Amino acid sequence: MKPETRSAVALATALAAAIAAAPAVSADEYPTRPVEVIHQFGPGGGTDLFVRAIATPFREITGQNMVSVSVQGGTCRQPPASCSGPPTATR
Repeated sequence: MKPETRSAVALATALAAAIAAAPAVSADEYPTRPVEVIHQFGPGGGTDLFVRAIATPFREITGQNMVSVSVQGGTCRQPPASCSGPPTATR
């Protein structure tokens, strides 16, 4: 193998190792606050019951709560708009 090729392979290997290690070094514990599931269906409906059913295993795995937030709005327009602000607990 030519010296130029060998150094290029070494550089590429070092770069790949640095890129692969970067997320592991800078990763924070996630989630750091309660997770809100915002949906457009009413309280007590199928979506609300599903979120409440998976909230307990989610809490056991992550240590954080999962909150079901019912936002009334037709054609899925209101719930995405609700995501643009701070969490419901701080509104």
